[in-house]
Amino acid sequence: MFGPPSKRDPAELAAEALSLLHEGRYEETETACEAALAAAPNDPQLWLARSAAAGMRGRMEDSLAYASRASELAPDMAEAALNRGYALRALKRDPEAQAAFYAAVSADATLADAWLALGDCEEDLGRRAEAARAYAAAARARPEDPDTVRRLGVKLFELHLPHESNECLLVAVSANSKDAGAWILIGLNHVGLGDLEMALAAFDRAVNADPADPSAWVNKGNALNALGRWKEAVVCCDQALRLQKDLPAALFNKGLAAGRLDDKAAAKQALARFVELAPEGMEEQVAEARERLAGL
Repeated sequence: MFGPPSKRDPAELAAEALSLLHEGRYEETETACEAALAAAPNDPQLWLARSAAAGMRGRMEDSLAYASRASELAPDMAEAALNRGYALRALKRDPEAQAAFYAAVSADATLADAWLALGDCEEDLGRRAEAARAYAAAARARPEDPDTVRRLGVKLFELHLPHESNECLLVAVSANSKDAGAWILIGLNHVGLGDLEMALAAFDRAVNADPADPSAWVNKGNALNALGRWKEAVVCCDQALRLQKDLPAALFNKGLAAGRLDDKAAAKQALARFVELAPEGMEEQVAEARERLAGL
């Protein structure tokens, strides 16, 4: 409920509310917004700030109401539609959130946060193609932000879209060539595309970026295995095992490569240890390891 208008200048009150919001002082933001709105009840930016503060305090119904009021006052305000979408998502009203995010990107196609939110919403609704399009649009909207583009590359990798994923991840590694995780994903995308030489090149970059990352060595060893370069594969697996003892993927890859080299003792030791330690989700590899052990 609003009180009498403050005697302070409305512009000053609004500036104070927005400053408090940016400082993360959300309770004070709401108090300042209430005072400012008493003097300027039709200011959509104040309603938007109040919505953001309420949302950060976990009061999603209020956040939705305030963002909706901002949208009523400024129908083309993309940020108001975006905040409505955030609140609706938190309230588990995804179809309505989806509509709000579409309204946001329709109002401002350069608003990367809205495209990101839309992609997440579409993904949760099971609409993979639409999610991928939204993530790609987010990357186009914020190409100068390698962290955002990297996140999109990871999302697209998870959606099994290797071309689109690598397009984003290559932007990320051009900004940070020491990002071993991104190089690994680039390599795995190339594996999915059947280009093992390009995959190996990416895994080489991952190893060079972070020689202490055992997963980089495992993936390089796996690529070398697939290319028939078994001695080099064993070297990579041994390095991974030095970094992380009994790493299942390294044991499995080493067992395969050692078997190809007819080093039966090393193959038996690695595969037996792998079968003993293999986590859930590696049932196919366990079956292959047992089959190979039986033939040694």
